[in-house]
Amino acid sequence: MPISLSTEVLLFSLGIILCFYLARFRGPKFSYPPGPKQLPIVGNFFDLPKQRDYETYYQWSREYGSDIIYFRTLGKSTIILNSYKAATDLLERRSSIYSDRPPNVMMHDLLKYLGTAAQRYGNTWRKHRKAYRKHFDPSVIIKYRHAQTAATQELLRRMLDSPREYNAHLQYITSNLAMGIAYGMELEANFERYVTISNKVAQIFLKIFRPGAFMVEYIPILKYVPSWIPGAGFKTFAREARELIGQARDIPFNDVKRRLTMGHMKESFVSNSLLDIPNTDETNEDVQVVKDVAGSIFGAGSDTTTAALEWFLLAMVMFPETQKKAQEELDKVIGQGRLPQFEDRSELPYIHALVKEVLRYFVITPLALPHYTTEDNVYEGYYIPAKTTIMGNSWALMHDPEEYPEPFEFNPERFLPNKERKIQRDPFMGGAFGFGRRICAGRHLADASIFIMAASILTVFNISKSRDENGNEIDVTYATIPVPNFFAHPPFFPFELKPRSEAVLRVLHDCLL
Repeated sequence: MPISLSTEVLLFSLGIILCFYLARFRGPKFSYPPGPKQLPIVGNFFDLPKQRDYETYYQWSREYGSDIIYFRTLGKSTIILNSYKAATDLLERRSSIYSDRPPNVMMHDLLKYLGTAAQRYGNTWRKHRKAYRKHFDPSVIIKYRHAQTAATQELLRRMLDSPREYNAHLQYITSNLAMGIAYGMELEANFERYVTISNKVAQIFLKIFRPGAFMVEYIPILKYVPSWIPGAGFKTFAREARELIGQARDIPFNDVKRRLTMGHMKESFVSNSLLDIPNTDETNEDVQVVKDVAGSIFGAGSDTTTAALEWFLLAMVMFPETQKKAQEELDKVIGQGRLPQFEDRSELPYIHALVKEVLRYFVITPLALPHYTTEDNVYEGYYIPAKTTIMGNSWALMHDPEEYPEPFEFNPERFLPNKERKIQRDPFMGGAFGFGRRICAGRHLADASIFIMAASILTVFNISKSRDENGNEIDVTYATIPVPNFFAHPPFFPFELKPRSEAVLRVLHDCLL
């Protein structure tokens, strides 16, 4: 029986539709990067490490022979970059499609958090970056040197009075400095309150940014269930987190606005920014940008500096020969008749190299904040689909033997000129503070604070291991395993802190008058 024209047209149309869907749903022409074997539906959900995930991802990289590793969890794709080459090629050279943040139901929908680190790539994020550039570019941060110097001198005084409380001193000094820069305020009586809130917020972000933390990320409709339903504890978490973040952001910001209306202006990021905005109503997006950027300055700015200086102190306890070399340079350049100044930095290459090695060896952010692809992509023959979470494994990069020979040796000389070797990659240029367009915009200010505080501590004090009741040195290598936090901190470790001479004590006393 002959086929009618209408039937022929119908079959042809069905064939076209079938070819379209086959082309759409067939696998990509290129293979995905290697990674652990996936289970149906859940993918690699049960493979996700619970602690020190950066070390697991590094081991996967070695196991599968690739510096980029791919895994899926409940339909969501994630790629870990374990080399500088991969991180540079993708997050910097292809930054136009690798600079977004992954959509996060907990962060964006339930917490309503709009801080710089969580901003999706777009106009609002560009406003955040513009604000940072205006107030924190290298040529601008010189205006904060007086505040940084005063903070350093107060840190020295507190450490002299009660060295065992070093962690509290670092938290107070760095938080107070960040509060002054952001809001023109001093913590004083509110210190404990703000630090408690800040620490809790850091724990919140640590949990939110880790893959697999909340089922609502994989089943977004769960965000509508009431909090009393069994298994909906994430709703309670979100409510409490939203309140904490709101307190950390709103209380100091509203205080600055109140003081401005009363004519009691003290220079700060918030006051200077609000004076540039004709309409400071809360509904103005530019006002919200100022509020959110200020919150990020206080939260991230203080914690990174605290963590870096804690690791610095641990390094000085563990590596006394390094401390001796640093102090020899300080004595040669500074002497013991004054404290270091920012203008001395170019004459203190070993101190500068020491700070770099602290950041490389210990790594404050072992796993960088996630990026997110906006287009399908092919790299080194591997298919990287759009809507893939991309994470730079900073810990792996900083311990890559091809970049840093003998990576588990603490050696500041690797960053100094030498005829027998090339200067190794600067951690500040990638890894220590993020990557590409999402690199930390406040890194220059943090770098300056870490430098002046570390140099001043070594000018005034000798740092050594504590001894137990039997006179034996207390081993502190346990402290190299960081406490889980948004930024990596060492656990408490004891050490002895003694003034180097009566001369430096007199200098410190004169500075504090």
